[in-house]
Amino acid sequence: MKKFTANAAGLIDAAKKKAREYRLLAKEQTKAGKNKMMEQMTSIIEQLNVGLGHALEARQPRLKKYGLVARATLEKVHHAMTNLTPQIRYWLKTGFVASGKVINLYIPELYSIVRGKVGKTEEFGLNWGIRRLRGGYLLATMASTKNELHDTRFAVSAVDEHIALFGKPPQAYAYDRGSWNDKNVAALKKRGIKEVGLAPPEARPSGTSAAARKRCSSANGLKSKAASAQSNTPSTVSIDQPPAQPQ
Repeated sequence: MKKFTANAAGLIDAAKKKAREYRLLAKEQTKAGKNKMMEQMTSIIEQLNVGLGHALEARQPRLKKYGLVARATLEKVHHAMTNLTPQIRYWLKTGFVASGKVINLYIPELYSIVRGKVGKTEEFGLNWGIRRLRGGYLLATMASTKNELHDTRFAVSAVDEHIALFGKPPQAYAYDRGSWNDKNVAALKKRGIKEVGLAPPEARPSGTSAAARKRCSSANGLKSKAASAQSNTPSTVSIDQPPAQPQ
């Protein structure tokens, strides 16, 4: 690793220089000029990343404590950059952002989440499925992809997870109207739920009594929700307001 650091000193200085040039001069450049500066920076980063990969593969002395932490961090950054640089080149070539774009080197699992809110069309973080049990207990499921926990799918999979954990379905279950369709209502009833409280569109009847709807929507009911964790800094992840709920 020391050999890599010594050999990479020139490239690191060049990368710092290019980053400074881009920060100070990009506003005065045309789009073609900006892209050229970005391509030059990408070429330098690719060279550094290749060298870092060789250094990580080489036999290392026995590491302890902070040495292990530092190596793990370098391995994560190397892996993230291996995925990021082709995505940058794709954007330079096509003008479109690559699917699965890396947005954080230290937490590469994060992704953009389209929310459609006024003043906040999208956020960055992770999607979570939150289930609230009677008594206020919460169970969380982290999505492996940003589309995995869509309301219409999670409304049913949340119940499947509940059955897998407790051996039987809940007696009552609620979710907001983002989950409602005839197929989901039938699937939940087939799983043995007596009171299905999926909120229907305004023009459709709910199919449940007023008393059942009140029980399902009360603080003591069982609910599920598709939620998101928003990352504001590389080291901070906070739970943001979620868009949907199951019971």
